[in-house]
Amino acid sequence: MGEELVGHITSNPNKIKVLEILKSKKESEIKSISKFTRIPLKILETVVGELKKDDIVKEEKGKLLLTEKGIEILNEIKSI
Repeated sequence: MGEELVGHITSNPNKIKVLEILKSKKESEIKSISKFTRIPLKILETVVGELKKDDIVKEEKGKLLLTEKGIEILNEIKSI
């Protein structure tokens, strides 16, 4: 995976929080993530939008989940 993308993710602790929650819960609604992480919804919407743009997170039926690329990125971050 690209070091640039890993750097992009690790530069924002909120992105890592979102990825870790989605890894543990498999899927979650954005409001639930906001409550659990205490990240304000407006900020979280921006973070999730960036993760979607990078194809790390996808949304299906109102629930967020990790893509294969997202799982690979998270595993790569954890191995650092």
